[in-house]
Amino acid sequence: MRFWLVPAAILAALTGCEYSGPPEGQAKPSAPPTTAPRNLDTDQARGVEFLMNPADGAAGRYAFRPVPASPELATGMLQGADGLKVAVHSGQPSASGPEAELRGTLAKDGAGCVILQSKDGDDYTLIFPEGTSLDGETLLLPAGPRLANQDPVALTGNRVPADESLSMCLNYARLYSVESAAIIP
Repeated sequence: MRFWLVPAAILAALTGCEYSGPPEGQAKPSAPPTTAPRNLDTDQARGVEFLMNPADGAAGRYAFRPVPASPELATGMLQGADGLKVAVHSGQPSASGPEAELRGTLAKDGAGCVILQSKDGDDYTLIFPEGTSLDGETLLLPAGPRLANQDPVALTGNRVPADESLSMCLNYARLYSVESAAIIP
């Protein structure tokens, strides 16, 4: 028995898998590739996803597939008093996607970005519509009320994918594009 076969047999015994290589002393037959290799355009993908069927165990086939890149949002950042940062859409009124309503309290994260602290404990970094401005620490939406820190609000808009261009905010992976806002009495 060759020295490399002992660890393979031990590993197979521990994992419940069977050794499926060639018999001792025989070369493994080469199989023609089933698909031609593809060039992956890195501008078109944000990474690869590893796929495996767990029911097949070690005898299963493995595959990789490119994960398509999400289009980045065109955003800008308004700077206010006391380090307040407000993400706003630039060149578009808001992001597209399934509409959702969030309720909670406006606040600032540790980096100064405006967030919504929802009642379920989640917080969302907010991206406001194009045309939003600041008056001191008060947000002025193009069509809506004046919003300030600690205001209880109901927001209409949609969740959007993570955007590294907003990485200066602590929670750039949980973004919410605001279309309209109302203060909850």
